[in-house]
Amino acid sequence: AEPIEPRFDPVTERRIREFMPLRGLPADKLQAAIALGQVFGLATGEIIFAAGDRHEYSHFLLEGAVQFLEDERQVRRLDATDIEALRPLDEPGTQRWTAAADGPTRIFRVPRALLGGPDDLSAT
Repeated sequence: AEPIEPRFDPVTERRIREFMPLRGLPADKLQAAIALGQVFGLATGEIIFAAGDRHEYSHFLLEGAVQFLEDERQVRRLDATDIEALRPLDEPGTQRWTAAADGPTRIFRVPRALLGGPDDLSAT
């Protein structure tokens, strides 16, 4: 999927600033993460990342819901209104589950290196 928003509206940017660990970053690093992050719009069933993937990004749920799948069975569902949605959807290293949009969904993706690295993510 291609990014749908090169710049963010005030509501989207406010939501991005709430995500952990972004909200703990110094102002200059937060601005860099927002500037280099991308928003993707996904339809039902579109894959955000697959089990076994290794990537250099952190994905955050802006709107909608995500299903976490193991062997094509749902093991967890996360809605953007859930408090857990303030944390990254993925973990550093190899992904344990496949994450797919469960209805129309918007995701914020940012290079993990801008967030301080894997150790900082796991400590939040």
